[in-house]
Amino acid sequence: MKRKAITLVLAVGAVLFGCGPMPVRAPLDAAWTRCNTGGSGPRCDIRIVADNSGPYSCGLGRFRVEPDFLELVGNRPVNIQWELSDPFAFCDRDGVDLKAGFESGRSDVFENYNSEGKDGATSGFATAGTCKSFRNWRWGNSSADTTYAYEIRFSDKRTGQRCRIDPFIKNGRAS
Repeated sequence: MKRKAITLVLAVGAVLFGCGPMPVRAPLDAAWTRCNTGGSGPRCDIRIVADNSGPYSCGLGRFRVEPDFLELVGNRPVNIQWELSDPFAFCDRDGVDLKAGFESGRSDVFENYNSEGKDGATSGFATAGTCKSFRNWRWGNSSADTTYAYEIRFSDKRTGQRCRIDPFIKNGRAS
């Protein structure tokens, strides 16, 4: 009787673990673009560009992310800024977030907000219905050699239609 129970538990465990979703991983051949986080006030810029042959698609069209695979080098906190060009923007419920399964990196994001321009400035408290061209993270960059999948959510300001794409960030080594 015990042997049947143990066999059943092992079989159910194998099914549950074998059929669960696989964690998202960066492609092995990913071309990582390095951004130096050393110095005072470093910032890594990321552009989301409409491109008919881009690798990401949604109801708004095809897009590319420049850089698609960002490696943070220097092991220091950094500002990361995403930029969209008209008619696309970060509107209500839009933004940049780590994907499910990458909760360990949530403590690295200690600020997450929209801004008016490249300088990261805002005009005070954000108001509902306001769309901005820039999204900013203050990223702690604390766990060397850790890769995170994240998603970018943005909208077409004219129609309100939304899009979601999902590139990668990697905390690199201190050197």
